[in-house]
Parts: sequence; C-alpha cells; structure tokens
Amino acid sequence: MDKPLLLVREDFIKNMTNLINNSKLPVIILEPILQDFLNQTKYTIKQQYDAEKEEYEKSISDIKKNKKE
Repeated sequence: MDKPLLLVREDFIKNMTNLINNSKLPVIILEPILQDFLNQTKYTIKQQYDAEKEEYEKSISDIKKNKKE
C-alpha cells in the first residue's frame, strides 16, 4: 500500500522545514527562492488543469458525436 497523501505531505513539510532551518541562509535570500517554487507550482497546476479540461471536453464531445451516429 502506498503511503497516504496527507502523510506524504506531512513528511514533505517536515523535510522542507529542516532543509530551510539548516540552510543557514537569511530570509532575504530564502524568500525569492521559495517564491520561485510557488510560481513554478502554480504554473504546473495551471498546465495540468488545462490539459485535464481539454481531455474532459474532448471526451464529452466524442460521447455526443457517438450518440448522434
């Protein structure tokens, strides 16, 4: 059985927190790095949403087309 997503998320947060705390980088350096990660994540989410929406709409269109035939 795969580890549940909420537990994976918790592990990720703990690891990220440890990495940040142990980096000894000042917040002024960390903030833009974390902002870049956030921006990349938002972009990836948007791409995934658009791809899934397109696939869903195509599926609906195909079903309607098959019903007409």
